[in-house]
Amino acid sequence: MEQTLKELLKQNYGLNDDQVAGIEKLGVKIESDMVLLKESDLTGVEINVITARKIVAAYKPIEPATAPVTDATSSAPGELPKTADASDDALAKQLGLGNQTALLALLAGSGNTTALFGMIKVKALLELYDPEEPDNLAANLLQQRFGDKPVIAFKPGTRDVATDETAEYIQDLRRGYPEAVSIDVGGRQARLYRVGVIPENFVEEDPLAPGQPLRRGKSVVHRGLDYSALPLNVRQYMRVAVELGSQHGGIDPEDRRDRTDMFKVATDGIDALIAAYPDVDLAYRDHETAGTLPLLRAQLGGGAGIPGQSFRPIRRVGQD
Repeated sequence: MEQTLKELLKQNYGLNDDQVAGIEKLGVKIESDMVLLKESDLTGVEINVITARKIVAAYKPIEPATAPVTDATSSAPGELPKTADASDDALAKQLGLGNQTALLALLAGSGNTTALFGMIKVKALLELYDPEEPDNLAANLLQQRFGDKPVIAFKPGTRDVATDETAEYIQDLRRGYPEAVSIDVGGRQARLYRVGVIPENFVEEDPLAPGQPLRRGKSVVHRGLDYSALPLNVRQYMRVAVELGSQHGGIDPEDRRDRTDMFKVATDGIDALIAAYPDVDLAYRDHETAGTLPLLRAQLGGGAGIPGQSFRPIRRVGQD
């Protein structure tokens, strides 16, 4: 049985190792096999009746529509709405599904969507995925299946999904291979992103809160701090002070007084900061000489399970 299916059964239904092993002995290998189970099969492996009924309901085979639907906006009570146009049929075919099957699965909720994922052509789903359109069918199915787990890789330097490599990685996960932070795409390492996160989506970073973005120049974690009028070198000096720490002449960003005192001095410019925090100046000039001053850019949404990522130029071996 696929490792990811074992984890789902444990997390969603509280099954123990023996119960999961019992389901595996029934011949279940992948998620789509779950639709073949009956309540009596599950109770036969020591799963209580209520849990067995929940599992059967979640993986219940999806019935086709019993009558044709004629209007998208004025369907009768109890009828399914008509799909918008022929493009929906094409989309469902690309996924390897009947259009009504896909529609019914989405309307039925996350339980059937989870079961449905096991029947879908993963590569086709990835080809339809667009992180800038988070509400489309592909994004919804991927989000239902993977949640906050980073599984999407992009071609380096672009916002194009690396479909082949991502599909292979997802297949590896389903076989039980460990999760990764990045995968090889065209000979280069590409970071994995959560569903819905846009790669290379950089914004200004909060000088006093590493990894956190500024929203229109204002801190999103420290209320009342507006950096929009502060030049880059002042913000960089503040970040170096954070990295140095209060024990070495810098500041503790978690200390409200440290933050407010430094921000007040920063409004008077770089010279005022140097006078108030002379130990920081030495570290700042070392970074300036080495070309490693913080860039103060943050990736919105983060990458492999992190809230955000700050960036600093890397000094290469052999650089002058």
